[in-house]
Amino acid sequence: MVKKFALITVFAVLGAIAPGTALVSAQDEAVCGEVLARVKKLDKKMSRELRQIKRDLVVMRQAGEETSFKDVVGGVGYILGLFGAAAFVASRKERK
Repeated sequence: MVKKFALITVFAVLGAIAPGTALVSAQDEAVCGEVLARVKKLDKKMSRELRQIKRDLVVMRQAGEETSFKDVVGGVGYILGLFGAAAFVASRKERK
């Protein structure tokens, strides 16, 4: 409001417009207020959604860093499989 008054005063001093003339109509101010309210509402909604996404990412990272029993058994099975394949190849070479 102070900026609007300052602009009106500057223009009045320069003679561009008469004192008291509104630069923005009441209808324009109402539309701007409505748009501003919608933007604030959308901003709050987006902030909530982003917070939830951040929480989900933290949970996913923590879950990915844990080593489960399934991972350990799978690793042991992989190693035993490699030794079994090496033993098979070695036994085939000894027969020839």
